[in-house]
Amino acid sequence: MRNVKYLYVYIGLIIYTLLSTILEVKLPKIFNLVINPLVFIGITIYLYIKTNNKHGRFVKNKEHVKKMIIISLIYIITYFFLGFVFGFLKSPYSHKIVPLLKNFWQILVPIVGIEYIRSVLVNSNRSSKLYIMFSLIIFFVLELGVNSFLSNIVFRDEAFKYMASSVIPLFASSLLYTYLSIKGSYTLVLAYRVIVQSMMLLAPVYPNFDWFVTGIIGVLVPALMYVLFKYDFEKRKRDSLRENLKKSNPLTYVPFFALVLIFCAFMIGMFEYQPIAIVSNSMYPVFKRGDAVIFSKVNEKSLKEIEKGTIIIYRIGNQQIVHRVIAIKKVKGEIFYQTKGDANNSPDLELVSKEQIIGIYNLAVGYIGYPSVWLSEFLTDQKPNVEIK
Repeated sequence: MRNVKYLYVYIGLIIYTLLSTILEVKLPKIFNLVINPLVFIGITIYLYIKTNNKHGRFVKNKEHVKKMIIISLIYIITYFFLGFVFGFLKSPYSHKIVPLLKNFWQILVPIVGIEYIRSVLVNSNRSSKLYIMFSLIIFFVLELGVNSFLSNIVFRDEAFKYMASSVIPLFASSLLYTYLSIKGSYTLVLAYRVIVQSMMLLAPVYPNFDWFVTGIIGVLVPALMYVLFKYDFEKRKRDSLRENLKKSNPLTYVPFFALVLIFCAFMIGMFEYQPIAIVSNSMYPVFKRGDAVIFSKVNEKSLKEIEKGTIIIYRIGNQQIVHRVIAIKKVKGEIFYQTKGDANNSPDLELVSKEQIIGIYNLAVGYIGYPSVWLSEFLTDQKPNVEIK
């Protein structure tokens, strides 16, 4: 790395990343409130003086920043509007003046510093993809936090959710920030990050997303922003060929993003119909392990239509079971359903109440549920009980 500019800054960031893993544990309050913000302020001031703030191709181009502000506001409105679909959770941040100012100081100040330092480093070494990738990794690890990563990968099932909802989206965002830093400098990135993070700190509630939805949003938003700004940058190149401009037109990506959103909405159950992977052979030959069952959600009307022979999907704890109703019984004035897997020798031990039923079987699609089955086995570190041999 002999030819890289600001080599000592890279080395300093690596050393600080390692030291922060200790300081964050030993002195958490001092680290978050004093050490971390001041480190980034110090490096930012040093690089500002050293470079005289001259880097980045579109530093003075206000049109890109204006577009980013508009996109950020649209994203915030859409994000919180989804709360009416998924429900809301109370914000973990205090909104009293002093705690709020502390949160702005210890969260926003490092963000501003990181983006300025990132912009200087990648633009000073923009001729080398190796150094750009190295910068990407350094800032990704800095924002992820080594301690946070290690503490969340202890248990396999939680590790997967953490990777899907936090690590992968953060890496996607880091890719976007690095790209925007090269094309538009730190001003373009901060126009997005400061607005979004400020709203997160100020908002009294958050949408109640699960890990899957959080991960999807965390990947789709950076991807969509990349497409939009890539087209904008290409459009402004005087020597840009029409063919290249046509390829980068964001409208060509609309069908792809629409299909992804529809698929994700289907998977999380936003439509009337929803899929579930079959992990055992208890209903063979109607469907078998590795198939995907499509079921319709129940309502008051469909509950009344359940009769002997209907295949239902019901929940026991965190487990979803797909079995056939073999009898309908009345216990103390309430309706209960006795169920059994077609391939099982005896009925299920417990009766099923109306509240446990989540859907009614419609059709099965062979084999496409295997990825979900394998993933379930991997996360639980055990094979499901196969009830037929």
